[in-house]
Amino acid sequence: MKSLYNRAVNKVQSKIIEDIDRYFERLDDLPTLDQYYHDRNNFLQQIWQNIWVNVVQGAYSIKERKQYLIEKGVQFESADKKLVKKLFQSEINDAYTFDVEQWLNDTFPVAVWEKKFFEIKKMQLKREEERKLEAMREEQERILEELAEQWLSNNAKKLYIYIRYKIALEVKKDMEERPKYAGKSFPFITNMRYATVVMRDDFFIFNKASENQFE
Repeated sequence: MKSLYNRAVNKVQSKIIEDIDRYFERLDDLPTLDQYYHDRNNFLQQIWQNIWVNVVQGAYSIKERKQYLIEKGVQFESADKKLVKKLFQSEINDAYTFDVEQWLNDTFPVAVWEKKFFEIKKMQLKREEERKLEAMREEQERILEELAEQWLSNNAKKLYIYIRYKIALEVKKDMEERPKYAGKSFPFITNMRYATVVMRDDFFIFNKASENQFE
């Protein structure tokens, strides 16, 4: 039972610290510890009992709960599970307590309390700045995508002609440099005013007058 108690205490302390962090994030000015205890009283009053009961009941079977009650001298005539659960919960709540208010006072003297508040506000500000930067980055990407789509829409024909021209140049170079084509004349390629390359039923056409638009 002692190990379960320590586990429950650690869990309660962690939950309270998480709650303090969220509490600080909602405020602009530094609150006192008493103000926190007052504002979060319902939560602080219930958290120990809720966590303690869940930890213990999760570790004890119905049979073990009955045995525990018998050892504690608790009398019960019915073995109904609901009754056993209720009696067991009442017994462990009375036997094991945790003073949340005292722990808060011991853990958070004024200097520590103030330091924690400003640390939380600093981290909160950093997260907000990161969110703003991320939002700006996403907006810039959206604008760039729109501009790129607009440019492609306006220049699709020119881009298509330019790509065909580059392919024609590569095919021309390949045909001139391969040994089996050496010494042969390709007048339809050397005429760069208007070049047409025919190869394996594929057609590459480029109007040389358009080249200057891309270079």
